[in-house]
Parts: sequence; structure tokens; C-alpha cells
Amino acid sequence: MSYSNNFIFIKITMNKGRTQQSKLQLYYKIAEQISRQLDISIDDVAICLIENEPINWSFGGGKMQFVA
Repeated sequence: MSYSNNFIFIKITMNKGRTQQSKLQLYYKIAEQISRQLDISIDDVAICLIENEPINWSFGGGKMQFVA
């Protein structure tokens, strides 16, 4: 695949648990919106989704809010 000078790389980090179908919908919706709003090719949008476990999240104060 080749990209233009308009190439955009998006990295998303989120908890595990989404279905493959919901991820595909998310990828397409993000790429389509960016393509339309910035008037660039949808092929110039790359997305990397990184999943991890709730234990790997802290939202401040050194607390692990997702861990019971």
C-alpha cells in the first residue's frame, strides 16, 4: 500500500472485550470521518488498536479504578 503526504496514523488504546465486527466498524467510521472532514483519501488513514487488561489502567492518584 502506498500513502500520500497526507498520511495520518492513529493509535487507540482500550480495554479488551470488543468484537471483531465492532472494531471494523470503529476503524471504518474513524477513517471515513477523517477522510471527509480533511478532504484526504481514506487510504491515507491508518489505525492501530492496542488492547490491554483493566489492571493496566489508572486515571490519577495512582489508583487502579477498574480493579475491584
